[in-house]
Amino acid sequence: MSQAAAPGIMPEAAVASRLHRLVYRDLPAAVRRVRRCPPGPRANVLEASRMSTHADYAARAKEDAASGETDAPSGRSFAEDIADGFSRADLAWHLANLDLRNRNRHSRIGRGWFAITQAIGVAGIGTVYGKVFGLPLDVFIPYLASGLVAWALIAGFIGEATGTFVASAPYLTQMRLPLSLFALRAVFRNAVQFSFRATVVVAAFALFGHVPGPEALLALPGVLLVLASGAGLALVGGMLGARFRDLGPFVTAILPFLFLITPIIWMADRLGDARWIVVYNPLYHYVKVVRGPLLGHDDLVTSFAVVSASTVLLLAGGAAVLRAVGRRIVFWL
Repeated sequence: MSQAAAPGIMPEAAVASRLHRLVYRDLPAAVRRVRRCPPGPRANVLEASRMSTHADYAARAKEDAASGETDAPSGRSFAEDIADGFSRADLAWHLANLDLRNRNRHSRIGRGWFAITQAIGVAGIGTVYGKVFGLPLDVFIPYLASGLVAWALIAGFIGEATGTFVASAPYLTQMRLPLSLFALRAVFRNAVQFSFRATVVVAAFALFGHVPGPEALLALPGVLLVLASGAGLALVGGMLGARFRDLGPFVTAILPFLFLITPIIWMADRLGDARWIVVYNPLYHYVKVVRGPLLGHDDLVTSFAVVSASTVLLLAGGAAVLRAVGRRIVFWL
């Protein structure tokens, strides 16, 4: 037999009923009443936060269209969105550091784990595959370390691109911010991780006595091209990933395949007649503009040309996508 409720204590059914009424009737009604309040002196700052529902945002979008404003997410032109994003680079830097801090919360080593993880990978793969390929470690380890660090930067952009705006939904649905700000956030976050992983390359070169020549300075523009491509990829992939949510898992699934067909742990000259596999693989050229100068390779013109052209296409694609559907992003989050 079920026991009767003690005097003064509400039965469970009544508690559940009151909670249901509070969550599904009283709170939404209160929110609607607050939104109908006349604007206060902080209206310019909190304007977007009052449009947190799709209906409110759609009404505002119709007003903007009637007044002739552009499709940029902030109601301005794409060029102004980019300029506003760069003017708030300090905010993008803060958000990137916040992402990294949350990722390593309560860790004593913190961001040092980026370098430690990379070093373990280089040591393990280098020892095993050096024997498999019959390569001396003083040749294979510098090659592998520089390739893995370059790949980590590239794969970071590819893997995170589809979540650029989805992960920023709390900001985009509450206030008007330039979408280029979140592309800068991705650039800064991956650049910081790259700087820690690059210490593994320095250590590997020092350990095996590899001294780069003056052509190693070309690695710097190579890294800058990768970062610029990452910004364009964040805009294009972020918009597509917000609209098509299956795109993120698909990209995650094919990343290991892309790693295997890109000469990171194996050397391209061992393909022989099948060298076209890497020649027509743009990721090979992205890795080479970072690794090639450090290893003293002199056949870099083609790779720099491919990466430069890809960077222009990605940035132009990001501009086009942002211009075409930038305002709709809030409906997809």
